[in-house]
Amino acid sequence: MNTISKDKLVLAIHSAIDSDNATANKWKTAGQAVRQWYPAGYDSWIGEKAALIKDIIIPALPMETQTALLRPLPRKGSDDAKSYTGGAKVLEQHQADKIRARAYADSMYRKVTEYAFAAELEAIKAAKKAAKAEEQGEEEEIDTSKLATNKAKLLADVSNWIKRLQKSDGEDFNINDAIAALNSVIAVLSK
Repeated sequence: MNTISKDKLVLAIHSAIDSDNATANKWKTAGQAVRQWYPAGYDSWIGEKAALIKDIIIPALPMETQTALLRPLPRKGSDDAKSYTGGAKVLEQHQADKIRARAYADSMYRKVTEYAFAAELEAIKAAKKAAKAEEQGEEEEIDTSKLATNKAKLLADVSNWIKRLQKSDGEDFNINDAIAALNSVIAVLSK
């Protein structure tokens, strides 16, 4: 059995960690570039998913993946499929390659979205958590100390105030109007 020294092991792990950090920094840089290039916002970005994958994701993918995605394939069972160059096995392989390539392109789109719209995604998660808690009638308030952005913290704080007001009695103001106003704040922040 061939063994390596502890120093070589530490060096290998160090190299892997450096590579991982460099990759994360590249994704952050790509996310910032998307924000600069695409000022329309998260909702528009999601609405234009197919066009964005075609225009900016596919050209960035490895050539083999691009080829699989852009290769025209006949429908299964059609006359063109029966006479496909290379036969049925080649057609099956090309179809499987295209399915894998689509999944890869979609995962890269989602990863770009994660880095480009991190604040929006965090705010959406906080709003969903608050809505779920409200729906289930949970007594527990949302802990804002673990939230990274001001938007997410504000959403959580507003949700917490709504919960407090719903339990409150005998205030010297209209509780329902206050809750409606706070719900309006949540609607503005969730856009």
